[in-house]
Amino acid sequence: MWSRRKFVFSTLAGLAFLGDDQSSEAFFDGKQKLSLHGCKPVLLVGEYWSPAIACDFVGALAGDVCCIMDEFGRLIIVDILPAALRSHVFPVLGRLDNVGSKVLDLQVMPQSAIALVWNQSNSRQNKAPEGQFVLSAINLSRVKAPRLVSKINLPDFSEFHALAVRQSLICLAGIDNKGENCLWLYRLKRDKLQKLACLMLIAPVENMLLGSNELLLTYDDSANQASLVDLNNLNRPQFVRTVKLGAQDNQIACSGDVFVLAHREGSGSVIKIGSMKNFPKPSSKLHIDALQSIEAMAMNNDNLMVLGNSAEEIAAVPFLIDKNMNLSQGRIVNLNRRINDQDMTGKLALGKSNAFIGFGWDGVQVISETAGNAWTATASYSVPKLPVASQVAWSNYLVLAGSDLRLYDLKRPAQPELVSVTKLPTTLKEMALAGSYVLCLDQDYLSLRKIDNLPQLVAQMSVCAKKISFDASTKKAYLIQDNGKKDKNQHKITKLLEASVYADKIETSKTFSVVSDAYCSSASDGYVLVGNIDGLAIYKPDQDKELICQRQFQDLAWRDMVLSDGKIFATAVDPDASGFFYAMSFDGSEITVLGVTKIPHDGLALAAREKHALTIGQSPEGSNLLTVIDLSNESSPKVASVQPVLESACSIICTDNLAIVSGRGFEIFKLKE
Repeated sequence: MWSRRKFVFSTLAGLAFLGDDQSSEAFFDGKQKLSLHGCKPVLLVGEYWSPAIACDFVGALAGDVCCIMDEFGRLIIVDILPAALRSHVFPVLGRLDNVGSKVLDLQVMPQSAIALVWNQSNSRQNKAPEGQFVLSAINLSRVKAPRLVSKINLPDFSEFHALAVRQSLICLAGIDNKGENCLWLYRLKRDKLQKLACLMLIAPVENMLLGSNELLLTYDDSANQASLVDLNNLNRPQFVRTVKLGAQDNQIACSGDVFVLAHREGSGSVIKIGSMKNFPKPSSKLHIDALQSIEAMAMNNDNLMVLGNSAEEIAAVPFLIDKNMNLSQGRIVNLNRRINDQDMTGKLALGKSNAFIGFGWDGVQVISETAGNAWTATASYSVPKLPVASQVAWSNYLVLAGSDLRLYDLKRPAQPELVSVTKLPTTLKEMALAGSYVLCLDQDYLSLRKIDNLPQLVAQMSVCAKKISFDASTKKAYLIQDNGKKDKNQHKITKLLEASVYADKIETSKTFSVVSDAYCSSASDGYVLVGNIDGLAIYKPDQDKELICQRQFQDLAWRDMVLSDGKIFATAVDPDASGFFYAMSFDGSEITVLGVTKIPHDGLALAAREKHALTIGQSPEGSNLLTVIDLSNESSPKVASVQPVLESACSIICTDNLAIVSGRGFEIFKLKE
């Protein structure tokens, strides 16, 4: 016999889809996007979310679209600017996973990217970490479908120092297996990587930049040297000269035949600009008192962006570059952030008129050029640490809850607009829709807010509960409570608290005992349905004897349920880790099972609409899926379609013509009329 603890944890550990493939007419409008189990697909109107990907490497693609990658080889392409100017909702255009076990560097060009990665594997004999360096090419010409097109293993490569890319040429510096400092040249031709040449170096490389026909190297040695390499013959690169630099801790950047060299000088910093062929002799230089250190630089033909510390905070300083290689400083942009000793290598990218600055888990700051070299901070892309806890929809509004309350206007579902963000003292557990109001349950309180004015707290009551449901017909909320006490049979005592909800207050009406360890519920038409791992029970709170009926279900753990108009729809998992959907009826005195069907995931959340039910969950393989179930014959419910959904999907709701799935952000699907 399964214990409660063993059963609940086993069902969360993994799930198996054992049923035959089923198909029927798709519930959603739209063209075919993906086919699973022979089913027709759904129409994805828009994907608006921020995956949990730290901004470890940042690049600018054609059209100033932002490319982000974390050190674990996950890449996303985000359309930050148009969304920021319109609604502060950032659509993710494309995504690519599994670029490598650990990314050491990423160089992004307008339509492609080159990554140096370490692919790790475990030896079966001694379990010691093993692996090798790999140079990978990514095609980004189709931003909605980035793809890994070529890889070259580097068996002779033992330590990475620097990577530089310009157009199709790739330069890689490091140490080979013999302990020698080397420079390797590769070319990306027709989406294939080709090795061209190898050159011995005098010291480890600190920085490396590619000009039109030259390669600039600065060395990490006590002599503080730099070399210029002629690349007119790529098969036989030649050293032009090696020079000594006058200062330590140099930052370099180049565009075409122009170089920029920057370093600390006195209490500020100095920036030098000149022709690559005359390196390190500058054509002009400029002293910046406001920057005590320079952390990163990026440039194009007309602009230079310098990132540094100013009064212990990070600041960006833009410069115009004229045809005579003179620098004209623009207004300093203070970002009100601290670098906190993080390496900013690869975290600054300059597009045509926008700069992207990555701050790891703190997201991306965008700085945009307006007019006359006037730059300003225009948008900030944040990475959510946790998925959405709950969501509700009313009229054309959507509310997402977590560490804050986010209100979106869905008048145009393809372009949702962020209306407001309300900070909260603590993270919410769950919300429930109460007409034009929303009930918010956190660790210690149940609060009432008006949807179109979320910052205003209308009412609040102290309560400790783990689940909330709301009956629109009686205007009462029901909260499941565990006080930690046990009855004489050593079963946990579980209570259901009834609260009357008014336009300006919340009042406790009554509290009564329900089935032990109840953890999910739904309320409708004066009845409350609750579930635990033993079965289902229905209560009528306005009676002295609240319990109406119970039904036992052996070895089933209920995940979510909907009670409406005498119908009960619910999802559950069994001890074999299989997911199920149940269609049932309630006639006022007993629960009757009408039909059951297997589903390909754990049925974490459920919504019902007319002749269809929609449920989301995680498959045994870890995929987040949306399943549509046809209820035209409730005695024989059938899986109509299966569709992948966003990461950490945990909630689904339906409006008149939309289905909204939330997790790390949200996705909108259009329902068939």
